[in-house]
Amino acid sequence: MQMKSFREAIGGFAEPSAIVGRERIEGADWWFNFGHTAPTLRKVAVKILSQTSSSSGCERN
Repeated sequence: MQMKSFREAIGGFAEPSAIVGRERIEGADWWFNFGHTAPTLRKVAVKILSQTSSSSGCERN
């Protein structure tokens, strides 16, 4: 149900500021600010999008 709300821009996802913010705000920040109507999805999205990435662990000499 939460994923459907996100995909179809229903509820808080339909707010004009949420729509504009999609292109202007970093992913984790966007979910933190606008994901209140989908708390489970918000939690997962923030956790995933807040992770740092590095390729140095994959490189071997």
